[in-house]
Formats: sequence, structure tokens, C-alpha cells
Amino acid sequence: SKTLDTETEAGTLRTQAEGTRHLGEKLQHIHFWKSELQRHIKKLVAETDLLLGQKRRLLNALDATEIPFAIATDNLTCRERRPRDGCVCVPQEVELIRSIQALLKRTLSQAVNQIK
Repeated sequence: SKTLDTETEAGTLRTQAEGTRHLGEKLQHIHFWKSELQRHIKKLVAETDLLLGQKRRLLNALDATEIPFAIATDNLTCRERRPRDGCVCVPQEVELIRSIQALLKRTLSQAVNQIK
């Protein structure tokens, strides 16, 4: 019975040591993946902050086009009301501002989608 007790104890100790080793390996894997996730989270937060700054700048730029657009539209309206004396009025300024606004809106939409 002492031999059986010794063998059982030795087997139990081996099994326990193997279990402890497996747990240690799993713990190392968990720590590795935790640090990888934390690194990716920091990277995503930094990128999101950059995108939010870009969004803010795009909104400011879009707002800054409103006054020139209103002035150009008003000027075009005034030109159209004048009697035609052979002068062809080309709404280049208005079209340019509209195209810039469209570009800013598309870029803003892309930034918002990336933030999401």
C-alpha cells in the first residue's frame, strides 16, 4: 500500500506540475494578446482623434465657403438683372465654390464613415 501511495502521489505531482505548466503557458498567451489589444486600441484612439480633428477642420472650411458663396451668388444675381450690353456673365465663381463645397462634403462624409 505504501508503494501504491507513493506511485499515486508521484502521478498526482506530475499531473499537477503539467497542469501548472499549461496554465503558465496560457497566462503568457493571455498577457501577450492583452498587450497586443491594448496597443491596437491606443493606435485606433490616436487615429480616431486625428480623424476628429480633420472633421473639425473640414466643417470649418465648409462654413468658411458660405459667405463667399453668398457674395458670388448675389453678384451673379445683380449681373443678371442688368441690361445685357453684349456682356456674357459666366458664373465661374459660383460654380467653383459649389464644386469646392461638394468636395469638402464628400471628404467630410468619408471622414465620418471612417470614424464610425
